[in-house]
Amino acid sequence: MVYVVAAVVATAVLCVFNLVLTLGLIRRQRLPDASSGPSLPGGDLVVGAGRRVGAFQAQTLDGEPVSDDALAAGTVVGFFAPGCGPCAELLPAFVDRVSRIPGGRDAALAVLSGSGDGFDAYVAALTGVSRVVVEPADGPVATAFQVRSFPAFAVLDDRQRVRSSGVTAGVFAAPAATR
Repeated sequence: MVYVVAAVVATAVLCVFNLVLTLGLIRRQRLPDASSGPSLPGGDLVVGAGRRVGAFQAQTLDGEPVSDDALAAGTVVGFFAPGCGPCAELLPAFVDRVSRIPGGRDAALAVLSGSGDGFDAYVAALTGVSRVVVEPADGPVATAFQVRSFPAFAVLDDRQRVRSSGVTAGVFAAPAATR
């Protein structure tokens, strides 16, 4: 009987240890989930270069309509989820870059998914330099850009095709020339 109790206790301790390690590994990974974007299998984390953006219609926080047809060449689009660590790290670089784009706020679009920690800080930082749309992770703009994880970025060409896209600041770091 003592051996059975010892075996059960040892198994329980090993299970708890395994659970702690697994949760630690999951936290270190940036896997898409319900709070960080649509959870879709495989492929790029945002629509790839050379592909056209899907059709969408949305409204900015200022009440102005925005759609795929209204995005001009060189428009920089950023997708953020307040409460997301990598989003918070890249927000200042995005704000700095789009504040220097010729065309001002009309040449940038920021999409906020959800209302997590720091939502008001994101809105305050972005509204002065870009148009801001707030939507759920699977909202019309994120769906049109096939966003699978946050943050995500894209720069458009003159035919609403993606010139460059990705999940790092390198996507929008280079000057966005208009044609």
